[in-house]
Parts: sequence; C-alpha cells; structure tokens
Amino acid sequence: MVVMARRIAIAAVVVAGFIFASCSSSSLTSAQQQYVTELRGGPVRIPSQTTSDQTLVNAGKTICADVGNGLTESEVASRFGLNLYSDASINAVIEAAVDHLCPRFKGQLPKL
Repeated sequence: MVVMARRIAIAAVVVAGFIFASCSSSSLTSAQQQYVTELRGGPVRIPSQTTSDQTLVNAGKTICADVGNGLTESEVASRFGLNLYSDASINAVIEAAVDHLCPRFKGQLPKL
C-alpha cells in the first residue's frame, strides 16, 4: 500500500507538469482542503513531503475538466498514468476530485 501511494504521488508530480492552472494562491478553499485531506489520509495516502497541496488541487481541477469533457474514469486514469494502479486507487483519486472540486459531476462516471 505504501509503494502504491508513493507511485500515485509520483504520478501526481508528473501530472503537475502538464497542468497550466495558476499557482498564485497559497490558501485553499474549504472544498480544496477537504480534497487534499482525503488524498493524504484516505486509501491513497499521498505524503505532503513529495507533493504540495496546490499540485494536488491543480491535478484535481484537471480531472474535473476531463470529466466535464466527457472522459470516463478509465480515460482519465490513462491520461494521468494511473492505469498502472488498482481500480480502487484510481477510483479514490478521481472520486475525491469529483466529490470535493466538481460535485456537479457526481454519479456521471461508471466505475472501472
């Protein structure tokens, strides 16, 4: 599980290079903080030493944009390089983004 969390953390860092969202704000909204807390303390457990809160939020915003553009969980996972991980881990990352950052998309994604 620790190895998987590290791999997902590394994937999140790699993904950050593809994200063009602004990082000018150092404070997070309540929803963004809940998202970060879920990723750090949930089944994925992305450590703060390897991935900043803002990087996670930017990745979550990109996931929301992809979902809003009609991508499936499988397609989002593939774009983020997460398809190497368990379905449960992929679902946890994507569902955390949808739950906290773009709840309007809840219920629109089929499970992997």
